[in-house]
Amino acid sequence: MLAIAGADKSDNLLLTQQHIQKFPCSDLINIDQLWIQHSQGHFGFSIIYHIYQQYLARQLLPTSRKSRMADWRSMVKL
Repeated sequence: MLAIAGADKSDNLLLTQQHIQKFPCSDLINIDQLWIQHSQGHFGFSIIYHIYQQYLARQLLPTSRKSRMADWRSMVKL
């Protein structure tokens, strides 16, 4: 990912916001698909995004902290 984004050793091997903005969408899609495929659907950018969206939607509902944690755990398929 660092090489694709144009980062080098002078960047201390960190992706900056500028690197991420230059990252080709097609490469992100390929990485996401490979990640999902090789984790049997457990991980990937789109999986994380989906879990995050569900978590945000549930945060809008008035519930106790304990039930929110139980809800979060039920969204994660491990």
